Amino acid sequence: RPPAPEGSQAETDRALIGRRLAVYQLVRACTQHALTALYGDAGVGKSAVVRAAALYTRARHLFPGGVYVADMRGVSSTKAIIANIAKTVGMEADGTVRRVSDIAGHLRRRGRALLVLDRCETAVQKCSKPLCWFLSALCAESRAAVVMTSQRALPPDADALVGAEVSVGEVELGPLLPLEAAALLSDGMRRGGRALTA
Repeated sequence: RPPAPEGSQAETDRALIGRRLAVYQLVRACTQHALTALYGDAGVGKSAVVRAAALYTRARHLFPGGVYVADMRGVSSTKAIIANIAKTVGMEADGTVRRVSDIAGHLRRRGRALLVLDRCETAVQKCSKPLCWFLSALCAESRAAVVMTSQRALPPDADALVGAEVSVGEVELGPLLPLEAAALLSDGMRRGGRALTA
């Protein structure tokens, strides 16, 4: 059984001030599409939103094959993508997993799974076409749903790269509204033992 996504419910609730609609949109997208991209500027809360969505789907058993969260920071080649995801889904990390079909078969045997690829900025910037090819093959062969987060949206030709048989969804995460930002700041200061004064 895969480990639960990190973070307590209290931590998740605090991180989600002003973001509950985004979590709902992301859960809906990943249950309707094979591949979903969550994108937005640095620091807007993409990781918090995707981890909350992962916790939500796990608690409600929406993906009986398991929910897996991979940190993709610095991953910039197909070989590194395969190695990182293989390790995340519990396969041997000894370099013997060399093909997307190995990972796809492993996930397919478990049942429909959710694979979250968090912080894909480097992969999107340096190897977007191999990444799209890899995700297309993984989705098609494994029946898993994949969510990736990045500061950049998928390339304009992503639909053509992943193929017509893989449905693609996107959720854009914008900045918090002023009142939401103030509530988040107030909560953070309160937890730090400081009062927010006018």
